[in-house]
Amino acid sequence: MSSVLLRRSVLGMCLIATIALSVKAWRAPEGQSAMAAVSVARHDAASMASSVRSTARHDRAKSPGKATQAASEKTSNEKLAALRKPMSLESRNNPFAASSWLPPPPPPVQAAPEPPPPPTAPPVPYVYLGKLDGSTLKPRVFLSSGDQLLIVSQGEVVDGQYRVESISDADIVLMYLPLNQRQVISMQSEGK
Repeated sequence: MSSVLLRRSVLGMCLIATIALSVKAWRAPEGQSAMAAVSVARHDAASMASSVRSTARHDRAKSPGKATQAASEKTSNEKLAALRKPMSLESRNNPFAASSWLPPPPPPVQAAPEPPPPPTAPPVPYVYLGKLDGSTLKPRVFLSSGDQLLIVSQGEVVDGQYRVESISDADIVLMYLPLNQRQVISMQSEGK
């Protein structure tokens, strides 16, 4: 029976000590940690801490710039708060707001602009006027460009930009040389 009584009394004293330390840590200023409130350090730890403090004071006295640097260092709580993802106002006020641990979706990819269309030949500046004697082996046609009159046959280069590819009864095929594109001038019926 005495072993049960001894065990209960030891557990009761541990409970009382725990409650007392909790109350002391709760009432301690916010800058002190719970471990600093409980002074159960050994003599070696105390002497080491005092030597560190005296060295720090000595360093501060030598260089005042380091003192301001030490004062500006963040506490561990501030460092942890800086690592946290900033919360929205809604989630700060609502503890039941849904939050996702997934990374945010990547920003939408903008489609590359469409390439410009390939260059095309300008409209044909010539107008068909008529045909010169169709019985010859190399037919010739009359073309007009503004007030200029041209007589051309197959294979000729006109104005350095067009080459006459073929002449048939229905149309004249011209090749626009800078872009190597074919263009057609249709022959209108000559009263037939």
